Amino acid sequence: MLSGILAATSYIPFPPWAVLFCFIPLWHFCLKNTQEIKKLFIAGWLTQFIWTLIGFHWVAYTIHIYGGFNWYISIAGLLAFCSFAHIHIPLALVAWSYFIRLIPPVQWMRLLALASLISLALSLPMLFQWNFGYTWFWAKFPIFHTAELWGFQFISTLTILLQVCFYSLRNKKLIAIGLSFFFLLNVFGFVLAKKLGEPDSTAKVLLVQHNIGSTMELRGLRSDIYQKVSSTLIDLTTKTLDSSVDFILWPEGAYPYLVLKGKKSTIDLKKTVQNKFQTTLITGASTRVGRDITNSIFFIDAKGKLNPRRYDKNILLAFGEYIPGDRWFPQLRKIFLGSHQAFKAGEEGPSVREVRGIRLGLQICYESLSDLFSRSLSQQSADILINLTNDSWFGWWYEPYQHLYMTFARGIELRKPMVRSTTTGISSAMDAYGNILEKSPIREPWAKIVEVPYSSKHHPTLFEGIGYYINVVVLLLLLLTLLSSRFFQKRK
Repeated sequence: MLSGILAATSYIPFPPWAVLFCFIPLWHFCLKNTQEIKKLFIAGWLTQFIWTLIGFHWVAYTIHIYGGFNWYISIAGLLAFCSFAHIHIPLALVAWSYFIRLIPPVQWMRLLALASLISLALSLPMLFQWNFGYTWFWAKFPIFHTAELWGFQFISTLTILLQVCFYSLRNKKLIAIGLSFFFLLNVFGFVLAKKLGEPDSTAKVLLVQHNIGSTMELRGLRSDIYQKVSSTLIDLTTKTLDSSVDFILWPEGAYPYLVLKGKKSTIDLKKTVQNKFQTTLITGASTRVGRDITNSIFFIDAKGKLNPRRYDKNILLAFGEYIPGDRWFPQLRKIFLGSHQAFKAGEEGPSVREVRGIRLGLQICYESLSDLFSRSLSQQSADILINLTNDSWFGWWYEPYQHLYMTFARGIELRKPMVRSTTTGISSAMDAYGNILEKSPIREPWAKIVEVPYSSKHHPTLFEGIGYYINVVVLLLLLLTLLSSRFFQKRK
């Protein structure tokens, strides 16, 4: 329980006060019960349950607002999520119990094996892919700059491995080594940031946040709120726009009507904004493909022409935009999605579009959590990463801050600036150095022109090349080294 509390209260939006020792209470228990499989599983399960309950408590709000369920069912859904969201942690402890039978019975080796297996478990796919590297970025420790070499997942692994040095307060030498290594990592990150080249170009972007969230949009099914959404977006844009803006960015699903060609029941997107802005508009909207709905990005150029080549969201949020197994059991859609329709995933994959000579790497909401997805955008020579998001389903305290920094982490790994427009906040822009250029308030209408510096020449980071694989390779090598130690011991 203590490890769960320490881990959860060291993650965004908290400062990383216990990140370097949060797992030590759990490890102490594990070393006392090395062969007790049941106890180890329960201890790991309880740890992950507590930290998930604290860190992801907003899931209950999401179930209540999105699914329309009462609070009793929503809280039950949260407890179910907490029970299984990080089940790989107790499984890692069980695997550790078997693994240590193959290595010498030395405490530091057992601790290193435990730290490695937990780090490997946290590298596995999750519904919301998080890691401890993000919290250093949130707190602005220079270590986050090393993500351009090996990614935030490996920074998280280094953080967990360092806890081995702080396990025993009696071993002052090991504690000094751990603190020194952490200090040097931060110095190294600081030096990396100083060696970055200067950008040679600037894009002027108008970010718009209309502050009409999902709950109001749901009420719009019974009122005229859709017209209000459209007019609010246009008013905010026209009041802030000037002739030097390269493109306008509206949020995910900002345009509240289905974009359908030749359907009288919808309002024509092109006619709605035609000749009002005199520059390219990039907006989130949905359209129908056969019987399916897509979550898409549309482009309207300065002449009011709608580009037929939209981008359809590729990575959908399970239980939010689709239900695993719903093709075989369609009834699951009604249970989990209520009145909402499941979305169809785009088939194009990670995509780059060019606007006024600027290559834009496209993301919609949840796609920003995938470092592999953004890596592909950089490999296509994107100049700027853009993200359209609707965070109004998730509450206002934890999730908007978590999602913002987890999204901007992709820009650090690839050394690309990022711009992000959301429905209710936080809309923001960041340069390739990790500096926040502008940031909107939460739950307020907002529009701002941001000058975003970028490099017109592609300079791939190590992470874009082989750095993505460093985390798993290092962990596997560590485990193999520990396994081989018994072999060398026998030979000696």
